[in-house]
Amino acid sequence: MKAHAMKRLSVLISIICILGLASGCKKDDGGGPITPTPTGDTEPNDVTPQSIGILGTSDILTPGVASSDTDIDRFAITIPAGTNLHVSIAWQGTADLNLGVMNPGSIMINYQGGTTANPERCTLPAQSAGTYVIEVTSQTAASTAYTLTVGPR
Repeated sequence: MKAHAMKRLSVLISIICILGLASGCKKDDGGGPITPTPTGDTEPNDVTPQSIGILGTSDILTPGVASSDTDIDRFAITIPAGTNLHVSIAWQGTADLNLGVMNPGSIMINYQGGTTANPERCTLPAQSAGTYVIEVTSQTAASTAYTLTVGPR
């Protein structure tokens, strides 16, 4: 039942994004990462986001695993006012991972689902200060390792 509800939510959010009701994301220009600061995915982070720190001038790389199509990985990042927030996930193989970003008010402001793009990525320009939650989900039943990259652009 949980997997079915998540898929329905995924479709609903995709429709909202397509209609333009969600704002801010555009395709990344492919610019390379800045010097990374690695961290790691720590389960359980399905409900309470795992903090990956405060965004500075370097990218933060976080390896993670989407263990199934019902696993949700959430990460919290704090950013200063006016920061462009770049978020991407990349993985090996044919899995279909999805990427979402929620603002400090817990409103999903970007959802990269409904595509099979690898990497999934977006850049949100000039965001307000606060803690943003990044959500990684999978539409693939098999366990899939990924790398989450969060940085200023």
